[in-house]
Amino acid sequence: MLRASETEAQMNLSLYRLTSNSKNTLSFMLVDSDFFGFVPEDAWHEEKIKGETRIPEGIYDVKWTESPRFGHTFEIMNVPGYTGVRFHVLNDFRETEGCVGAAWAVAKVKEKGIDIWRTSQSGLAMEEFNKRLHLAENAGETIRIRITDELLRLPELW
Repeated sequence: MLRASETEAQMNLSLYRLTSNSKNTLSFMLVDSDFFGFVPEDAWHEEKIKGETRIPEGIYDVKWTESPRFGHTFEIMNVPGYTGVRFHVLNDFRETEGCVGAAWAVAKVKEKGIDIWRTSQSGLAMEEFNKRLHLAENAGETIRIRITDELLRLPELW
């Protein structure tokens, strides 16, 4: 006999972190195993620095909620040590404050000798992202995101 969770329709989001330094992280996102876009994030700090530390690896539910700052948005739920982790338009890590947003183009620039990842076409990407998530939600699907640092842990290949 199947449990309810085994028969439940689900949309799966995956966020893979590619590269990180003391200021920012560049990730990419999949929607149901299809490449969706690039994601600028904060850097990792062992001790959380408010507005400067990316959220930890994990599997989280995603829900449509009300935000005082952004209105209705999709939110990543129950992130340990964080509240109000939302999906919204982002151009670089300075706009994240722990939140997540996708974009369709990315460029690396140097600021004070540090690589900074800047994205563009985030408005278009987030519009499409929200449409896809609304379709899934309206169809009764559970939406989950898996966030992983596994690519950051790969050994150097050269």
